[in-house]
Amino acid sequence: MVERVLVNNAASQDHKDRLVAQLRQEAMDLRVREREYKVLQDQLLALEQSFNRVTDDKRRMEEDYKSRVEANINMVSSLR
Repeated sequence: MVERVLVNNAASQDHKDRLVAQLRQEAMDLRVREREYKVLQDQLLALEQSFNRVTDDKRRMEEDYKSRVEANINMVSSLR
């Protein structure tokens, strides 16, 4: 009977040890994923900022192009 209790306690302790090891591994994996997520989040933010900057540049260039075309049309019209 005592031997059976010792075997059960050892099995129970082994199960607990495996569970603790598994939980530690999961916690470490989550920390790694969190760091990777933060890196991706920073990359996304940088890309969004670049996109906004390029979009603004494009808008300015299109406005400049339109004003130059209008100026050229007016100049050609005045020369006729």
